[in-house]
Amino acid sequence: MDKGEGGSTAGRDHYFSDERQKPPFDFRPIFIGADRAEHYKNIDERCEKMIIEGVLEETTECACSGNDLHQIAKAIGYKQTLDYLLRQDFKEGDKKAFIEYVEQFKAATRRYAAQQLKWHRKDLNFVWIEAPSTEKI
Repeated sequence: MDKGEGGSTAGRDHYFSDERQKPPFDFRPIFIGADRAEHYKNIDERCEKMIIEGVLEETTECACSGNDLHQIAKAIGYKQTLDYLLRQDFKEGDKKAFIEYVEQFKAATRRYAAQQLKWHRKDLNFVWIEAPSTEKI
């Protein structure tokens, strides 16, 4: 059987314990990874888009509708938004606090993405393919 880009066929074997169950093809998940700098740039842009499209309002609505704040605060983005909205030193038009909130939102999202990448790279069942930069396409 062809090993393909990702190495051995062990990943396929992991999913099927009985030889009769194994399909006649290499069955493994594929992870397409981008350049780290470009990936982080995309994450930052996505976070900014979420803010522009109303994550502050959405979080406020969730908090005011009686939802469990502890549960809401577990989600990346919502936690940073709640921290920003419920901060003790609130001042009208506080640009410094807003900029800090945006940076914390982005940083938390990048950290989570880095954890996901680390997890995928450790899993030998995944075929890892580096995607070309979108700037090169």
